[in-house]
Amino acid sequence: MRHLPSLLLFACFISLTIFSSCVSTKKTSASTATVEKKGKKNVEASKSEEKKTVTEEKTVITKKEVNPATMANIDEVVSAPPMKVNESFKKIQPAAKEVLWTKMKSSTNYKADFILDQNNESITFAENGDWTETRTQILPDQLPHNIYNAIKEKYPEAFVVSAASIKNLNTKASYSAVLRREKETFAFEVILTDQGVFLE
Repeated sequence: MRHLPSLLLFACFISLTIFSSCVSTKKTSASTATVEKKGKKNVEASKSEEKKTVTEEKTVITKKEVNPATMANIDEVVSAPPMKVNESFKKIQPAAKEVLWTKMKSSTNYKADFILDQNNESITFAENGDWTETRTQILPDQLPHNIYNAIKEKYPEAFVVSAASIKNLNTKASYSAVLRREKETFAFEVILTDQGVFLE
C-alpha cells in the first residue's frame, strides 16, 4: 500500500504522456494532410495553367490569317506529267534529279521544280509539251537596283522574302518577288519587267 501513491503518479504520468503523444500525432497528421492538400491544389493549379497555356497557344495558331487567294492557287502534286511534257523537260534539263511535278490550278500547265547549281529552279510547260516559263531563284539583294527601288516605292512597308529571275515565252516578265508586310501573316507575289514595271 506504501507504493500505491507512487504507482498512481506513474500511471498519471504514463496517461499524460500517451495523451500528449496522441495530440501530437493528430496535429502532425492534420498538418501533413493540410500540406498534402495544398500540394495537391498546387499540382492541380499547375496542370490547369499548363492546360490553359496549351489552349491559348492553340488559339493563337488557329487565329493566324491565311491568304484565301494563296490557298485557292495551291498547285496539285502529280507523280508524273504527260509524256510530251516529260520529253520536253528532259531535252532542256537532262541532268535534273529529284524533280517535283505539279499541275497548276491557274491553268492547264505543268511545272517542274528542282535544284540546279544549289539554286531552286522551276520550268513550266503547256499540256502539249511546249515550254512557257523558267524561273531561277536569286537572293533578294541580287535584284537589280531599279527593280528593288520600284518595289520599295510601291510597297514601302513590305520586305522581300524571296526572289527569282524569269524567262517567259508570252510576257515581258523578268523578275518575281515574294513580299510580306510586317503585321501580316501571309505573303504575296509581284511580277515586274526588267524596266521595273509591275505586271498584273
